Amino acid sequence: MSKPKQDRILRSLGIYTYLTYKQMVTLGIVTRQNHLSKPVKELAEANYIKCEYKYDETIDHKRNICFLTRKGAKWVERDSGGKLVPNYPKSGKLSKSKGNTKENTEHRLGIINCHIALRNLDLTSCIPDILTDGTALPFRTTKLKPDLIFKIKTHRQEEAFLLEFERGVDAEKSFKKVKQHVELMFSRSTYEHLNFNEFVEINGKRKRRSYTSLWVFEKEETMKACLKKAAAHQITINNKPKSLLVLAPFFLFKTISTVEDIMNWTDMAGSPSQLFA
Repeated sequence: MSKPKQDRILRSLGIYTYLTYKQMVTLGIVTRQNHLSKPVKELAEANYIKCEYKYDETIDHKRNICFLTRKGAKWVERDSGGKLVPNYPKSGKLSKSKGNTKENTEHRLGIINCHIALRNLDLTSCIPDILTDGTALPFRTTKLKPDLIFKIKTHRQEEAFLLEFERGVDAEKSFKKVKQHVELMFSRSTYEHLNFNEFVEINGKRKRRSYTSLWVFEKEETMKACLKKAAAHQITINNKPKSLLVLAPFFLFKTISTVEDIMNWTDMAGSPSQLFA
């Protein structure tokens, strides 16, 4: 490949695994979706990518979901000098890829939208829970798999984040996951697996600096119901009952419709907050 649009499509698929035409427009590969027809067709005919059409009920028509073939993945790996080894459906079909269902396809595309929203930040690492077990963290006797784990180099320091994308209207299910992530945040092994062992000096004491837990909801009413449950919940810290809201600065919320405004969030207490200072 030696055409700019085709090259950008391949590199972007190497990063995000799956992309719709709309997501490619968001990434700035083209300005309009119909400008993708020719480059996508050429890539597919040369067996660098494959595309499958999935019905999108929100816009009442089929949409193209593209992904790399083995040949395309090899091109991306060579192009990156071996720095990027892409994930792609080894079956060659989205419908037969690991864990695929209609719900999981929508969930994966939501995770990718969150990943895309980070594109202008200085990411030092980013692992999505797509065709990989790379996000698995020890939790009790099992594993907890956030949808996205990433680190950002800010003007002050490196910050670590765990992100969950919540679909549907089951606020009780979402809040159960929030409570699991509270427990996860207090586990030393979590920080070891994240390779995030940063400490700060507070009142003469050396304390571990926490990562931030991010929650992106498909539906605003589910997010609000989850925040209401959080406001009424108590946890135990050092054998003393505390409001869950003592952790408000470390748990940030927003809806998927606003995810492109990546810096502005709502904390668990319902107050405006920033992704990082």
